[in-house]
Amino acid sequence: MKPWKTFLLLATIASLPALAFGQQRVDIQLHRGDDGALKVLLTAANDFDGLLSSLVFTLAWDTTRMAAEPILSQSPEQHLAIPLAASGPAFSVGATKYRKYAGIGMTPLFEGPLRLQAGKSLCIAQVDGLLPEAAHISQASWLRERRHNGAFYVSLNGADMTGQVMSASDGATPLAGPDFSIAPNPYGGGPLTYAFFAQEDGMVQLTLFNAQAKQVAHWTISTMAGNNTGVLLPPSLAPGAYSVRSRSAGMDKTVPLMVVER
Repeated sequence: MKPWKTFLLLATIASLPALAFGQQRVDIQLHRGDDGALKVLLTAANDFDGLLSSLVFTLAWDTTRMAAEPILSQSPEQHLAIPLAASGPAFSVGATKYRKYAGIGMTPLFEGPLRLQAGKSLCIAQVDGLLPEAAHISQASWLRERRHNGAFYVSLNGADMTGQVMSASDGATPLAGPDFSIAPNPYGGGPLTYAFFAQEDGMVQLTLFNAQAKQVAHWTISTMAGNNTGVLLPPSLAPGAYSVRSRSAGMDKTVPLMVVER
C-alpha cells in the first residue's frame, strides 16, 4: 500500500468515535416489575452516558388473550433521554397483533439523571394494558426486513449497537438505574434534579458541601423502594467545586457538582 494511502487509512480509523470500539451491544427486554407493570429495559455491555441516538422495537400480543392495545408511557426523565411513540398503527398476523415503537434522542444522557451502566438494566418506558404472559418484544424474522425498519434496533452516538431481544427468563434479575446522580452538572442555578435507587421505603439525607467540606445545604427526603427522582432548590452558590452526599440505609455516595456562572 502506498504511504499516502496508509496515512489516510490510519487517519480515518483515528477519527472514528471511541464508542465504536468500546461499546459492545445493548440488549432489550420486556420485564414484569414488582408492581406488576411491564417495563421496557435496555441493558448495555459497557457504561455509557452519551447520546441514545435511536431506538426501534416491536411489541406483540396474543389477541385471543388480550383485546386491548398497549399504552406506552414514559417519565419525564425517560422522555428526555429518548422520546418514544408508536410508528404507525397496530397490525395483525393471525391471532398476534403487532405495534412498532420508535424514537430519536436529542439529549445526551449526561445532561439528565439516567445512565446506561454495564450489566444494569435501564427502564426506558412502561407498557400498560397487556398481560405479561400474553405479550413480548417480537424478533420475528420478517420484521427485520428494511420495509419494516427492523424488529429491534438501537444506536448510541450514531453507531449501531443492536444486541439481543431477551425473554423474561434470560439473564439475571434486572438491576436498578443510577445509585445516585444529579443534573444538570455543571450547574448554573435554578432547580437541581436528583435520581437514585432505594432498596426499601425510608428516608435519605442529601447534603451539599463546598470545596472546604463545609455544609452549604441539607435536605431530608422520603423515599419509596425503587427509582426515586425529584427536584432540589439550592441556595445561591458561588462558582466553584462542590459535592452532594446521599446517605440512607444501604447507600452512602458522594458525587461532585461543578457550579458555573449563569
